[in-house]
Amino acid sequence: MRRELFRARGIVYMLDGRPVLDGLNLNVFQGESLGIFSVSKSVRNALVQVLVNRVSPVSGILFLKGVPLTRSTEETESMSVIRILPRSSLVQARTVWENILVIRRRRHFSFLMNPLIMRKQAQSLLDEYGLQIDAGCLAGGLTPAQHYMVEILKAYVMGAQIILIDEFPFNFTADEYRKIRQLMKQIQNNGISFLVISSHMEAIKATTERIAFLTRGKVLRIFCNIPEQQEGINRMVSVLLPSTPVEKSPAETMEKEMSCRVSFDTYTGKRLEVDLYRGDVTVVIDLSRTSLKALSGDGEVANGSVFMNFDRNVCDTGSAGDVIRTRPHPQIPARRHPHVLAMSFGDHDQMAAGLAPVDNLCMGVYRRFSTLGVVKPRRMRSVKQEFSEWYENEWIMEQPDSTELSRRAKAAIAMYRMLLQRPDVLIGRIVSTNRDVYTYQIVRKGLRDLAAGGTSVCLLLSGTELLQDFADRYIIITENGVHYNVPYEQTVNMDGGVS
Repeated sequence: MRRELFRARGIVYMLDGRPVLDGLNLNVFQGESLGIFSVSKSVRNALVQVLVNRVSPVSGILFLKGVPLTRSTEETESMSVIRILPRSSLVQARTVWENILVIRRRRHFSFLMNPLIMRKQAQSLLDEYGLQIDAGCLAGGLTPAQHYMVEILKAYVMGAQIILIDEFPFNFTADEYRKIRQLMKQIQNNGISFLVISSHMEAIKATTERIAFLTRGKVLRIFCNIPEQQEGINRMVSVLLPSTPVEKSPAETMEKEMSCRVSFDTYTGKRLEVDLYRGDVTVVIDLSRTSLKALSGDGEVANGSVFMNFDRNVCDTGSAGDVIRTRPHPQIPARRHPHVLAMSFGDHDQMAAGLAPVDNLCMGVYRRFSTLGVVKPRRMRSVKQEFSEWYENEWIMEQPDSTELSRRAKAAIAMYRMLLQRPDVLIGRIVSTNRDVYTYQIVRKGLRDLAAGGTSVCLLLSGTELLQDFADRYIIITENGVHYNVPYEQTVNMDGGVS
């Protein structure tokens, strides 16, 4: 029987006068990997901050090997829980061996810094744990999965007893998950435990042995991650993910006008073609984890903004781009190419932080609120009121700038801006670092409103975890090929390629 390594007992943590963690009880056994699933970002953040000893709970206590942990703990003990951040903490311009060993050497006041010896030691360590990585390569040249593996190994070398992975990405391939899980198991054999805290069940299932469901600041239930309990795990996910009924467009039997055919390049060398219809929402779900990464130009999701290259290649005039092309279709009137807009539903590339929310709202559509270039205050006040009624919140539009707006508020402003622009075609993607359930709710509402106004919508997803039955058509990409017009009931049961 495993020995208990860590315990949280009766943890209460307050934020803005309300309990975010409310009597949390949790235990972690030595040498195990425990996943913690929560849809609330504030709950996940509070739990992480308490676990890494950044903040003190109002009440309750943390135990490590039966010894209480306090903020006055010595430095060696404070390193017992090491956090791996969603974005790499490796120094990109330095080598892998420097990232693994230099910090540890300097932390222990060692002045023996022989590069040849240290590189050899690091390479031996990488080989021992089966990581096919050159210790002399720059950290900036690693893939995202290799970044995580090096960070895990680095945390182990630095003496972590618990390695806390904060928001594990959900878009790794099955082989990448397998390699990460293999590394975790090797380290677990040395008595080290893992905590994986995330809102992405796919990543938790691929890397942990037990799964705890956290809601309202308490652990609701814990399952073993075994085939016999998958039905219960999936049921808990469906219960915790909020669902807002969304009205679909009129009867699907109606004959609809085709807007355009959109072509996506893929890594397989094949081309995915999607026919978009006026007033329809089409969801493309890439379960293969390899095909649609080409949308970012270099195949990686950088800083949560996959559309940096994507935007430049969407042309309203119909000229071809490198990644996405729109072209006439025999069923489309030849009068013009459709007006195509693209966006990622995140908070990195859709907002100018120094501008007031109303200016971000009207960016690109100022002509609708001005006469001969002179902005009419009455028209601006009108759009502010319309947005407040649509979003059901008046506080946002009263802010002097957009710096402190929540991710959901930023997504709402970006979506309403699309409603003001009324494109013929909108192609959007929810990126991994920004895919939270509350942002997704407002995105779904905006997409249905766009479709009701005649816009053809194509939404790209990397999994079925947050999917709700709101689209008119579903297209699934798996390792076996492309499946068109898949019924919604079948989408949630299709294998995502994660083992």
